[in-house]
Amino acid sequence: MTDKPFAIGATLLMPGASENVEVAIEKKVPVVNFSLGKGDEIVRRVHAYGGKVIATVVSEKHARSAIASGVDALMVTGM
Repeated sequence: MTDKPFAIGATLLMPGASENVEVAIEKKVPVVNFSLGKGDEIVRRVHAYGGKVIATVVSEKHARSAIASGVDALMVTGM
């Protein structure tokens, strides 16, 4: 309901997250941020319409996995 840039965040382990991601993809949300799960399919589908994907990660292992899936950016959090 805006013509301004916006994004959504999806914590994949939370109830309803997959449904929220489906809506975001259907509406072609320009930036999707995911955390706590594998985002390979999200990356593929968001990139298909020209969107960008950010993965929030807490470890080098998860960062490397997200990079391998093709994310556009990482948000690194934790200690």
